[in-house]
Amino acid sequence: AMGEREITARSDVYALGCITYEMLVGEPPFNGPTAQAIIARVMTEEPRSLIGQRKTIPPGVEAAVFTALEKLPADRFATAAEFGTALTTEGRDERREKRDVTKRSSSLVYRLSSLLLIAALGIVALWGWLRPRPTPAPDFQRVVLWHHGVGDFLAPGTARVQSQAAISPDGSRIVFTDSVGNTSHLMIKLRGEIDATPIAGTEGAMSPFFSPDGQWVAYFDAGGRLKKVPVSGGGSVPLADRANATYIIGDWFDDNTIIFVDQNNGLRRVSGDGGPTSVVRKSSSGNRVDATALSALPGSRGVLFTGCPGNCASGSAIYVYDFGTDSTRLLVDGAAGAWYAPTGHLLYTTRDGGLYAAGFDLKRMVITSGVVPVGPGVAPSHFTLSRSGSALYSVGTRNLSESRLVWVARDGSEEPFDSAWHAAFEYPALAPDGRTLAVSIRGAYTQLWIQRADGSRRKVSVGDQGTWRGAWTPDQHAFSFVTTLGIAKATSAGLGNDLYESPIDGSTPPRRTLHVDGGIWEAEYSHDGEWQIIRRDKPGSFGVVLVRRLHGDTTLRVILDDGSFNTQVALSPDTRWLAFTSDVSGTSEVYVASFPDMQVRYPITQGGGTEPRWAHSGRELFYKSGGKLMSLPVAPGTTFTPGIPRVLFSLSGYSAAINRQQYDVAPDDRRFLMIREPSGGPVPDVVYVENFLADLKAKVKR
Repeated sequence: AMGEREITARSDVYALGCITYEMLVGEPPFNGPTAQAIIARVMTEEPRSLIGQRKTIPPGVEAAVFTALEKLPADRFATAAEFGTALTTEGRDERREKRDVTKRSSSLVYRLSSLLLIAALGIVALWGWLRPRPTPAPDFQRVVLWHHGVGDFLAPGTARVQSQAAISPDGSRIVFTDSVGNTSHLMIKLRGEIDATPIAGTEGAMSPFFSPDGQWVAYFDAGGRLKKVPVSGGGSVPLADRANATYIIGDWFDDNTIIFVDQNNGLRRVSGDGGPTSVVRKSSSGNRVDATALSALPGSRGVLFTGCPGNCASGSAIYVYDFGTDSTRLLVDGAAGAWYAPTGHLLYTTRDGGLYAAGFDLKRMVITSGVVPVGPGVAPSHFTLSRSGSALYSVGTRNLSESRLVWVARDGSEEPFDSAWHAAFEYPALAPDGRTLAVSIRGAYTQLWIQRADGSRRKVSVGDQGTWRGAWTPDQHAFSFVTTLGIAKATSAGLGNDLYESPIDGSTPPRRTLHVDGGIWEAEYSHDGEWQIIRRDKPGSFGVVLVRRLHGDTTLRVILDDGSFNTQVALSPDTRWLAFTSDVSGTSEVYVASFPDMQVRYPITQGGGTEPRWAHSGRELFYKSGGKLMSLPVAPGTTFTPGIPRVLFSLSGYSAAINRQQYDVAPDDRRFLMIREPSGGPVPDVVYVENFLADLKAKVKR
């Protein structure tokens, strides 16, 4: 910095003089707020007297140190040995005194020259600070992080809606969830390191997100509790215990508050330091809109969220909730997942994949421009963006339209139901003849299809509503089904999730047979045609089971409403027992209860169970548990007498759900109609982008 042409031992003597000076008085000979300021003092000023700061320092020591700090190398000690000898010599600095006259005479010239040099350096530095700098180019990298994805939140049978990963605000860390065995936990990967490492004490963790300062990671555990853990390591700190069991999402705002989805599907706030929680937005009654993804807006002005009408398979849209006006506004229908970019854009993914950008006025919270595609193939809601401009997303999903319907025998052998029919099948329901089928097919709107025994098919439509989850009358003359609307239409029309019935021959249009607030999600007929069992939702209780007689007194009455998520109802052929799935214990398990009084209840599974179906003989109860299809013998009679369950076959590769059975039983109880998901398809790629905002700016200008 001082322009010395040679770096010799005298340079080391100068450095040793600086250190000795600081050892004696506690601070270096020259200080300043910046490197430029320090250099200026080095070149124009003399060090302050050591003795003036500390009277006990011998004059000879001060003289030796000042000689070591001479600005001209030739005036310093030639070696460290000479410096050491001088430090032990008592007396005045005669050498220094002899030079004073000469130095005083040249001082003015030296100082003027130094000031000119500093001015030149300042101009160079100013130009370096102010000159336009090229924007770093975006860097796209395919990365391997997790081995087990969190799944597709648009799937109707997904057990949990959650996020997979988060990037720290400065882009230096990625935290993500992964599974070992049956337990998920948090992993952290630092920039520049090859391997991720587990964060201790986060077993069962889901949906991580960072604090605004990047020092903490918040997450939800398997018990529905919101916690945080320091990124530097240490134990987890509990924050709240009222999180939703299905929509496991939250975000951390600039004002150090966290908003998450609560047990009643509303939005709740808690301080990032813990403490009491408060309601931000209650869940809607009647026409239900559940928040299934959250993204904080800068300045804690509001929150972007994805809303679904109870089930994201039947529709989704993105909204903004304005804290200041306590109001919700629809932004984009048919979208899933939204984020705010500091470039002033709203980013969102669509249901069929792809990332899009539109100008967004943060003050008015409205879209201000047209939409531009910026990320083809980005999986719905599988995107995250850091404040520094790093992005992480998944590309590609399994092509569920290649799913097949197959017969699976008790020994696990398989044969096609219709080898020419491939689609994104959901909820197969066999008619009593075992050859006619009602099955839902996913699309922009899920639709119900009927395949007759002769192989002909027809789609069951009710205007532009979605239709799904068929159930047959015992005489096979008709079937019932549930309708769904896209979320924007359902919110405005108030007709979503009603129960309809249609004749099998389609001779008359489907007619609506039941409407209840909160929506109907599944229905079953009893084998004798006397009863209809219905599952509906209501605020605070998402799994209310009701029954009504189909003849005589048809009053609808509640038989199960315990605040739990009760689903997958199945009535035994003799109408004595109702099998269902409930999470009343904290885990989804299969139960059997006396029907219709529900007074006697038997737990069937321990450690997890779903999708009960009765054998047509009434002598067996089938259900899924531990990745296997199980058979539980049931003795005939007025009391429920179960035998010892046994494994039939593995369920690997077959569709599963938590809200409606994804298989049916053939009339002879020897085969099962199941959905075989495609294998060997594209595995979602994970892409990490540094300087994503540069790419975004370039694409929105085209």
